[in-house]
Amino acid sequence: MPETKLNEIEELAELFFSPAEIATIIEVDPGEFVQDVAYGFGKISNAFNKGFLLGEAKIRKSVKELAENGSSPAQTLMLQLKKNSEHRKNIENA
Repeated sequence: MPETKLNEIEELAELFFSPAEIATIIEVDPGEFVQDVAYGFGKISNAFNKGFLLGEAKIRKSVKELAENGSSPAQTLMLQLKKNSEHRKNIENA
């Protein structure tokens, strides 16, 4: 797949479009595209995962700023994210 398509996949995943929605937007076979993403290896899956994680990182940064400025809901969310992160570390190190 051309680099321009991979960049487009990353950008759309960053906006949290599903693999099927991205396939429709970039005009590729949805079944094949979804399978490529689900398989978890290769350039298509990497572009999708990178985009998704970058989108999540932007949201977390915004929530962090809100929490630092005293937003109680944002502080609660940051504590939950921390707890989930610690749980993932325990699973990865098991």
